[in-house]
Amino acid sequence: MHLAGRDPYRSRKECPPDPQLGAYARAREPKRLLTVPAGHFDAYKARPAFDRVAGAAAEFFAERLR
Repeated sequence: MHLAGRDPYRSRKECPPDPQLGAYARAREPKRLLTVPAGHFDAYKARPAFDRVAGAAAEFFAERLR
């Protein structure tokens, strides 16, 4: 799971982190949390946030799907 650490949408309460962190806490292993210092949508479109999130996801799946 990735979480935007600097999210401009938090101020409008569209993407608050607490429900996301709660979902992560309830999820079973294996899991990994990555907090990225970027806005919510940057992980899908902007570098370097996209590269960091995509790389972490690829690494996680490569480790777990052997």
